[in-house]
Parts: sequence; structure tokens; C-alpha cells
Amino acid sequence: MTTIWINGEPGEVIRAFDRGLQYGDGLFETLAGFEGDCPWFDQHYQRLRLGCERLQLPVPDFSLLRQEVQR
Repeated sequence: MTTIWINGEPGEVIRAFDRGLQYGDGLFETLAGFEGDCPWFDQHYQRLRLGCERLQLPVPDFSLLRQEVQR
């Protein structure tokens, strides 16, 4: 099953007025998940955090993101 997260919520549609869509703002990290686990999650998160800081984007909450990945 493929799940996408839009602003911390599961979803299937990105609105046409979404800032990331209009201006290309954004950062993503692709994770491979296996039965609720993501190998190297900590390393992925650190890379995501660093990218957010460089682009001056809000850094996702570690615990919340970990829960979402496990779901």
C-alpha cells in the first residue's frame, strides 16, 4: 500500500493553491518501509532536518514522523 502525507495528514490530493505546488518550495525524503519499520530512519531524519534548516522550512517533529512511518 502506498501512502502519501500532505502537511502531516494522509491524503490523495494536493490543492492547486498549495504553496509547494505553486512555487516549488519543499523538501522530501524517500523512505523504504518494511512491516512498520524503516531501516536507517534516524539517518533519513537527520538529512531531512538539515535540508529543512538550509531551506528555512519547518522541521517535522521526530516522534510524530516516526509514528507516521510505522503506520
